[in-house]
Amino acid sequence: MPDPPKIPCLTRYLLPLLVVLAVAVFVFSLVTTPVQRVPAPETPALDGTAWVLVSLDDGNGTLRPAIPGSNVTASFRNDSLSTSLNLPP
Repeated sequence: MPDPPKIPCLTRYLLPLLVVLAVAVFVFSLVTTPVQRVPAPETPALDGTAWVLVSLDDGNGTLRPAIPGSNVTASFRNDSLSTSLNLPP
């Protein structure tokens, strides 16, 4: 039985056309899919908090203790910052 005749234009043009169509459908689905936005977490309020210096970074990644007998504080109230620095004599 003889082989059926081959249609060159079908294999020559159909495969690239199907590839282009598949890429177009993929891109279309990416463009039209709605993006679900996640709200950013709320930043904790500093109002009503007070900080006391215990140690600080020396710039090289080493924590150095505060000067013994010193008192360094920061207080946050009504959207303002209040600081105090008391060093030993």
